[in-house]
Amino acid sequence: MERRKFILTGCNACIALGSGMLLNMMTSCSSSLPVFKATQNNMKVNIAESEMMKSDVKVISIKNFDYNVFLKKNNDGSYLALAMLCTHAGNPLVKTGKKLFCSLHGSEFDETGKVLKGPAEKNLVQLPVINNNGIVEITLRDAATI
Repeated sequence: MERRKFILTGCNACIALGSGMLLNMMTSCSSSLPVFKATQNNMKVNIAESEMMKSDVKVISIKNFDYNVFLKKNNDGSYLALAMLCTHAGNPLVKTGKKLFCSLHGSEFDETGKVLKGPAEKNLVQLPVINNNGIVEITLRDAATI
């Protein structure tokens, strides 16, 4: 086999192997996270507090909306809601392990929205949350204002 063909074949094999491993790793991380499907009404999403019984974190997928919401129940019983949009370029984030990850440029955020790795420099946008008699109400923001 000539050198050029050997290198090309080797590179293609490495790319295929690496892609498969990355896909497998991301799939296994994201598949265990509870995802709650919701609809918004007047830029608000309501979730029964009982939905948080099995896990202190949840990704909320909102029908016909521009981004998902990361919801975390704190130790004191309060809630934190984060817009899952990267503050660097507005790309949607995915939950991987204990981090929120931007696949566009590699920014990483912790579960409180703090930047762990750039190029993002600003923390994630927190959304207002109130607990009203067992109903967790999250006030959304237009993606263009984030």
